[in-house]
Amino acid sequence: MSSSSALHQLPFDVLLAICGQLPPCACVERGDYTRALGCSRDHAPGAFGGGELSALRQTSRAWRTAALGQGLRVVVASSRWMHGGDGSRLAAIRRYHGRHVRRLVFRSSDAYHSGRHRAGDGVCAELEAALALAWPSLAAVAVDWFSSDASDHIRIAAAVQRYAPRIRDFYLRDKAAAVARIVPLLGPVGARVARLAVTPYGFNQHWAALLPSERGAAAAVRRLAGQLSLLAVGGPDVTGELLEALHATQPRLRTLQLEHASVEALRSAGSLGALTTLRLEHVLVGADGVLPLSAGVLPRLTTLSVRHVWRAADRAADSARGAVSLQNDRWLAPVWAHRWHALRVLALPAIDDIDAQALPHACPSLERLVTHSLDYAGPRLSAAGLVCVLSRLPRLTHLAIEQRRADGSPGYDIAGAALCRLLGCADDDARFGDRMLSRMSPPPSPTPAADCSPPPPPSALRLRALCIPYAAFTAPALDALVHQLPSLSFLSVTLRSDSLFAGDNPPRPHLSLRRLALRADEDVLADPLWLSAWLAQRFPALRECCTNHARSHRQTVAELRALAPAVSFTRLSSRALQTTCN
Repeated sequence: MSSSSALHQLPFDVLLAICGQLPPCACVERGDYTRALGCSRDHAPGAFGGGELSALRQTSRAWRTAALGQGLRVVVASSRWMHGGDGSRLAAIRRYHGRHVRRLVFRSSDAYHSGRHRAGDGVCAELEAALALAWPSLAAVAVDWFSSDASDHIRIAAAVQRYAPRIRDFYLRDKAAAVARIVPLLGPVGARVARLAVTPYGFNQHWAALLPSERGAAAAVRRLAGQLSLLAVGGPDVTGELLEALHATQPRLRTLQLEHASVEALRSAGSLGALTTLRLEHVLVGADGVLPLSAGVLPRLTTLSVRHVWRAADRAADSARGAVSLQNDRWLAPVWAHRWHALRVLALPAIDDIDAQALPHACPSLERLVTHSLDYAGPRLSAAGLVCVLSRLPRLTHLAIEQRRADGSPGYDIAGAALCRLLGCADDDARFGDRMLSRMSPPPSPTPAADCSPPPPPSALRLRALCIPYAAFTAPALDALVHQLPSLSFLSVTLRSDSLFAGDNPPRPHLSLRRLALRADEDVLADPLWLSAWLAQRFPALRECCTNHARSHRQTVAELRALAPAVSFTRLSSRALQTTCN
């Protein structure tokens, strides 16, 4: 049994007391208490962090058991804990960590999954009991609800006003959640919130119920005294009137998130010049099947994230929800038609070679690019498209191509051998690393105005993270690749077992790589002696290595940890995305 597993066996109060001595970091959120003791804190934020509130649905069993995270500042309270008046677990957290907790998340899903969905009063009472514990530093409350009952919303708002009147962030997700209904109920609290999220739980609703309709959202926003810095809305609330109200009354608004909503209002919207971040998740586009975004409407946008785009179904029989996933090669055409001078971060479902050619001209200052679709059905991105992105975006520091098809296969075709052939080299050529990116020439531009200047020299590349998890490389080709990226600190690729010992040149150590996500076949994974030696020679500064070892490889992983004690070996999930733009 590992030391981390042994910690999980401790009594709840003892575990909380131990966690109270840990430094603030996201390791605790993942339940990795042992590693948190020596953590460098260099991790992606969790719930209520840079990912806003999206991490609510990504909690593990270990995390829910301890209900701690983000440096002991976030508590995820399950309604199961409070059922029947048994609030001992939450009370224990309050006793040990109450002074640290700044954000309380209440999830009612347990009540509805256990058949208590008709007992709305009981679940509301459990929420009130959780808030009544009097968290002295509480600044944010998030409620994940499933009843769509207006009377429940009244009690939720009343509980927040009574027990958490000083909060600055409020989040509610429910089927019938509406800004016009919630904001008046919050009273003085609503007038002070800086980050407001009122979004519908739209996964099982027909898109006809989520189309825009003026229900008072614009008037409700005008009541918020111009304090909003973040607003997340969805469903019928997303109208042209709402966008006009935001422009006129919310000069501090920097982040707008639209969920389960039609985005046609963006087509005719006036300037939203103050916005720097726009997130679109499960959005419906018009009949033309394109994303209606314009740099003229969003001139200062620095971050754009798009997840799950839908279009109206041609026939009712095509979809029970009245919409189908958007899959065509022109849905991004309006985006590429403009020049986004301020855009630094871009997350899209997927890109193909046409997008890869247009992207550098449209987003010349891009620093982070992520693709993350899990059901992509369009043309695969090729090695030529990757070369185009790498060579024509000199400011790029983070590149993650994780688009996949519905069957789990990659939505790109980037093999190490194909990349070498494109560059005119053999993948075991001793001079491959010296000539690699310097010989790249950009593909023809799709527009006459595109910049056709030669690519920058390899020394100008600033890439620090490269994630192409299903791109297969031999050991010599991988060695050549990483040495053209001297600043690389994170890499995710597939290692082929053939030609592992090809070439007579000694390995050249890469001194910057700290994290490696490595997929390999049985020949590589089953030989801990060779793998540990290879890692030590190539990446002496490595601190974390995620591999696709199966659960049956426990002995192999134990030997790896013994042979390389300075490296933390973890298991790579085959389904979870490895990177995010949040």
